[in-house]
Amino acid sequence: MTTSADPTPTHGISTAHEFIKGDRDRFYQPWIEMQQALAEQRRTDRPDLQTWGPFDQAEPDPVPDAVADIDRDLWVRDAASRRWHLRYSEHGSAGGRAQPAPWDKLVLEYGPVTAAPPERLALLPAPKKRRKGKALPAIDPVLKLRLPAPGVPVVDVLFRRWLPTEGGQYQSLRVEETFTPEALAAEAGPLRGQGFPEPDDERALTEPVAAAGPQALLVAARALQDTATRLEGILPVDQETAMRAGRTGSWESERLGELVWASRVDTEGHPVPAGMVDVLFRWVTGGPDRTRPYVELAENLADLWAPAFDAIGVTALSMEPLEEIGLADARDLTRGVPGWLLSRTDGFHNRL
Repeated sequence: MTTSADPTPTHGISTAHEFIKGDRDRFYQPWIEMQQALAEQRRTDRPDLQTWGPFDQAEPDPVPDAVADIDRDLWVRDAASRRWHLRYSEHGSAGGRAQPAPWDKLVLEYGPVTAAPPERLALLPAPKKRRKGKALPAIDPVLKLRLPAPGVPVVDVLFRRWLPTEGGQYQSLRVEETFTPEALAAEAGPLRGQGFPEPDDERALTEPVAAAGPQALLVAARALQDTATRLEGILPVDQETAMRAGRTGSWESERLGELVWASRVDTEGHPVPAGMVDVLFRWVTGGPDRTRPYVELAENLADLWAPAFDAIGVTALSMEPLEEIGLADARDLTRGVPGWLLSRTDGFHNRL
């Protein structure tokens, strides 16, 4: 925490993002050098407070109550999702754009970060009350132990995706060890095999989008946001984690994550039918008994909605409400939410 001149606000600078995308030579070294210099300055100015730089990738234990980032904005940690959330913006410039981040991303993109001193903790707003959604029924102990069909990827109760191995076990990119189906079900069941959209579900999701005309893309995006709202507070993980579980690391899922945390999309007068949200909610949760297949959202929906977007015409789709909240760029439709949801339309070429 500096007592001299504050660092220049950098939330709008794309250096860390560009480095992640591979432009190392141009951006990486200057960005890291600046972060490291600021970290040393903070340690000198406030030796009573711990400061973490961009290479401090391991989350500290114990976890601080709050941390101040490079702009002196305050972040707090959500214990359920293990992600850090922006809670107080000193400059008013980051609140609408900063998405929840794991520790390693926080220190790289918003660092250095410093344990917030008592005088700044007083600035934090009251803790956000966890939304009380309609709770899912308790898991049946018999269904919890039910084993999935062999050779099928599964999603567990914590929304971790597991892939079958040749030896009949399950492995996950997020967990180092492998498990037998029986052991995994006992620890994190019920295990739900990944499935595909059913015909009735396809109709429930495509007909409202096709009927929305130029507002089709807006209705599709808002249906996903309304599903995220319904999921909030009723799962052991945050709604982004749950909605991306089918293929966490895909670029389509990354765009879905951006949509989940963004401001609500204005559908320009076209309401989202409850039936759309019901289907998406069931795809994620597995229904009341949590045993229905988990249906991957990001890629399946891009495929599912493509014919409707083609019939309306990509150039006829309304983009302005998405652009207003930072989810689209009318000059380049390969960016943001359009770059994802329109990626399966006829003749559309996305540039990653």
